[in-house]
Amino acid sequence: MIEKNRLTYLIGIGGAAIIGAAGYFSLFAIAEWMIIALVVAGIAIGVWNIDAKENLVFMVSAAVIALVSGGFSILPMIGGFIEAIVEAIVLVAAPAAVTVALLSIAKFGQ
Repeated sequence: MIEKNRLTYLIGIGGAAIIGAAGYFSLFAIAEWMIIALVVAGIAIGVWNIDAKENLVFMVSAAVIALVSGGFSILPMIGGFIEAIVEAIVLVAAPAAVTVALLSIAKFGQ
């Protein structure tokens, strides 16, 4: 049986990759509920999956993904595809990083 922490991670990142790829190939229009689902998955990942010892590494990684997400379009042929997937992953990583940051601030206040 898959534990809850791993399941939220797989749903968030896997869902983002599928939605990004499908959006790139115009298999379907990306609906508002899909974006909301990715954001909610990101919040769940931030609450359940990231331990205190992983905070800094996770937040730096999320920031790097967000910063480079628009730079893949210059790659010929596959750049747009990679960019679509990474931009969808940012929809998961950014809310997770904000959640982790808020939880870290709350722990400092205790």
